[in-house]
Amino acid sequence: MKDAYTLPEVEKKLNVTRRTLYNYIDKGYLKAEKLDGYRVYITAADLKEFTTGQTSKGTAIRKPKGVNLPTVKERQRQERQQKKGAQ
Repeated sequence: MKDAYTLPEVEKKLNVTRRTLYNYIDKGYLKAEKLDGYRVYITAADLKEFTTGQTSKGTAIRKPKGVNLPTVKERQRQERQQKKGAQ
């Protein structure tokens, strides 16, 4: 696993738009950093914390209302169906 992800990578992983990511960041649901001065990155730990609802210390975090992220298996199933449909 990578240490940090760019916004386009996180968009794909979560299947959300860039605007939605910025909303999550602005509201404090998702932590982001500018590592090289202008590009926004999200660390692997912060992404895991957001998607699982657990911090690295095992404490639960509050998820935003209306967020229904697919599980890994659901996401893999969706990707397989998309590939099948494209063939």
